[in-house]
Amino acid sequence: MRRFDLIINDSASNDIRSLVDFITNINTPESGVNYAMKLIHSINSLRNCAGSIRYSPYQTAKSIHPQAKTLSIMKHRWTVVFHIDGDYVIVDRILPSSSIA
Repeated sequence: MRRFDLIINDSASNDIRSLVDFITNINTPESGVNYAMKLIHSINSLRNCAGSIRYSPYQTAKSIHPQAKTLSIMKHRWTVVFHIDGDYVIVDRILPSSSIA
């Protein structure tokens, strides 16, 4: 099985930051940090499985990157849009799953 290095680009980092801010505003700072850690743990799974995921059929994902792939995480609430470039998995965005279809 091929193992990739993971890069989370600025847009995806901003998406995570926005989620943490939102959760912190409606709950506690600890809740926001815990949710972010769960997100990052789910995203890290791409290191091992990215190569086996098919290219995305969704126009939203293709508009982010022409060779976009998607992974649904956190009980299908969020969709990670990513692509592979050589030995790297590059996470482009983290979007609400409802906005992908």
